[in-house]
Parts: sequence; C-alpha cells; structure tokens
Amino acid sequence: MALLLIDPDYDLLLDLDAPVGVLESVQEQWLRLAHEPEREEFAARIAARLLPVLADCLDWDLKPPTSAQVSYAVSLARKLNLEIPAKVLQRRSDMGVFLDANANLILGSKRTRGRRKPTK
Repeated sequence: MALLLIDPDYDLLLDLDAPVGVLESVQEQWLRLAHEPEREEFAARIAARLLPVLADCLDWDLKPPTSAQVSYAVSLARKLNLEIPAKVLQRRSDMGVFLDANANLILGSKRTRGRRKPTK
C-alpha cells in the first residue's frame, strides 16, 4: 500500500510502499489521535525519526555538514572575524568551499610570517 510523502511546491512525490500491516497500524494510530495537539505530537515524533534517515539517503554533497566541519568553520570564522553564511551550514559541498577558502587565508598568513628575513 502507498504511504506518500508529498511536497507540492517542488512537485515531489515519494511512494514509500509501506507493508499493509505497517500502514494499517499507522492509520489506527492516527484515528486514536482525535485532537490536534496529539496529532501534532505524533507528526513531530515521526519527523524526528524520519528526517535524519531522509538526509542520510542524499548524495554526500547534499547532506548537512558534519559536526567536525561545523566546529572547524566556527574556529576559522572567529579567527577571521567572519560570519558563516546560512547556506554553508546546510550542505557539505558549500561547507567544503567555505573551509578551503578560509583555511587558505590563515595558512597563507602563517606562511608569510614564517618567511621573514632575520633582522641584523
């Protein structure tokens, strides 16, 4: 049976092809939740479990940055007095570009300092 994830803004339709038993249990759970706050809590529980799985299914460059990347970006941003653009915090590929560009600024300044001629 079909369990659908739909986003009409992006013309996105994912048919999860749920087994009959699972879909019937989800339907029964939904019927038990007669009031809106209960349904919202149920949807939040599903989202908390499902969204990380969806993110994990994406190509590597579309996934969110790793915690190590974010930590390094924060460190670089502090040293260079920069703000981290929101886009950089959304995708690994954008984070990689940010890290490469800004790490080179720091590494370049360290290389320059190391090449000073000794004073006489």
